[in-house]
Amino acid sequence: MRRETQRRVVSALARVHFLCTAILVCQLSAAAFAAPKTTIVCREELPVTRREVLAEKLSAITGLQIDFDLNGGLRVMPAASNGGSQTARELIMKAVSGRDVIVVEDASDRQDVVFSRVVPAAWKHHATDLPPVFVMLIDFADFDRLLGDEDALRAFDVGWSFLHELDHVVNDSEDAGTLNEAGDCEDHINIMRQECNLPLRTNYFFTFFPHAEDSDFRARFVRLAFDRIDPKTKKHHRYWVMWDAALVGGLPQIASAR
Repeated sequence: MRRETQRRVVSALARVHFLCTAILVCQLSAAAFAAPKTTIVCREELPVTRREVLAEKLSAITGLQIDFDLNGGLRVMPAASNGGSQTARELIMKAVSGRDVIVVEDASDRQDVVFSRVVPAAWKHHATDLPPVFVMLIDFADFDRLLGDEDALRAFDVGWSFLHELDHVVNDSEDAGTLNEAGDCEDHINIMRQECNLPLRTNYFFTFFPHAEDSDFRARFVRLAFDRIDPKTKKHHRYWVMWDAALVGGLPQIASAR
């Protein structure tokens, strides 16, 4: 989801961690590889189990060894890549070597966050030398509510959602504005999916499952299409991810796309 104009204030903890890490790098040049600059950091409230899930998904997509340190900073281990997407590796490395700071926040079970979104933020104590900062809100619970084809689920997990929001920050990419298109940001992510031999997301906006819109039931099932062309047979395969938008949220998104 495209980053919004709403601004958030980053906690002093995240700011202190970033600045302390930077100071350590300056003072301990010999230990620079052991204490790299942190540009992506989790809020303290983000549970370790969810950090581990996110790191595992990102490692699988990129082929890099990724984890979060004890302070919540994202670390890329200095080791050779093991498969995965070259484009995703480039995005991660561009982010961790850049100036923008990204604070990852647990937004689970929030109706205003559909899977994830990123918003510009501001430091509590303004200073001209502080870098731009963004808050990435991730609703981890939404991913537990997904149904659908296995290949589509593998192409739409929390790791892919993280990379989508990261692309907004790093590349200033745009989401689609209308139905029947993926948008600039998802075009970038689809290159990564293709490199991982996964189906591609064909639309940015999800749509109602047939007849779900007219149902009298409280549940409102929606779906998102993923496509793959078999390179040998040229046969087209379609896969679906589905969820109950009454639980996950985002029903106004469908109306705004029409």
